[in-house]
Amino acid sequence: MKYIIQESKIFDVLQIFVNSIKYDEVCEFIVDPEPEKDGDFWIYAVISEDWYLYEDGPQSMNKVAWVNKIRREVREQIKSFTGIDVRVGSYVKKCR
Repeated sequence: MKYIIQESKIFDVLQIFVNSIKYDEVCEFIVDPEPEKDGDFWIYAVISEDWYLYEDGPQSMNKVAWVNKIRREVREQIKSFTGIDVRVGSYVKKCR
């Protein structure tokens, strides 16, 4: 294991942290409760289908680059505030 504290505690910390992150384009962030074999956790940004497929706006020119920017910012924020290395992925889904 990569970290000294229990994986369940890391999951709890990550869950609390991602619940505080807000982007208009993101419905929610999901923390995968099972870390990779190397100890890294995955966090998934659930991107709004309506925004990604239909909305125009400042980010509409290159939405893939905008989503990549969100993923990078989230990863850097988590590392900066918690010291935990995570992997951040994303997928598009209809928001609830």
